[in-house]
Amino acid sequence: MEELTFEQWEKIGIKNKWILKNYYYSEEMAENTKDPEILRRILRKVKDDVVSCLAAENLNCPPEILARVLKIRKNDETVSYYAASNINCPPEALAEVLKRGKDDNVSDYAARNPNCPPEALTEWNELNLKNLDIH
Repeated sequence: MEELTFEQWEKIGIKNKWILKNYYYSEEMAENTKDPEILRRILRKVKDDVVSCLAAENLNCPPEILARVLKIRKNDETVSYYAASNINCPPEALAEVLKRGKDDNVSDYAARNPNCPPEALTEWNELNLKNLDIH
């Protein structure tokens, strides 16, 4: 079955703009869609649910949306873990996560991402080592 674009979804029954804006996206759609507009719409809702996590994990998620998730949501939501681990996450967004200097799951995922800038990783590791020496 060929995947539908967002415009095609609109044509097959979602005409009301309020319904369209607040349309419930399924886990299957978030995980399998190749349409970046659907992923944008899911993550624009600023929810920390399974659908949002799957959208952030989707390799078709635009880099600017992943960066927005990490900027807006900081390090306190599960959806941020998925955004930080997505290989399409921009290096500057990963560096920004590590600059916060936290030793948390989101930072760990950002540090493990192959796009993480080496200098940001080094600074984060040094900061965490200093914090260990304090105790």
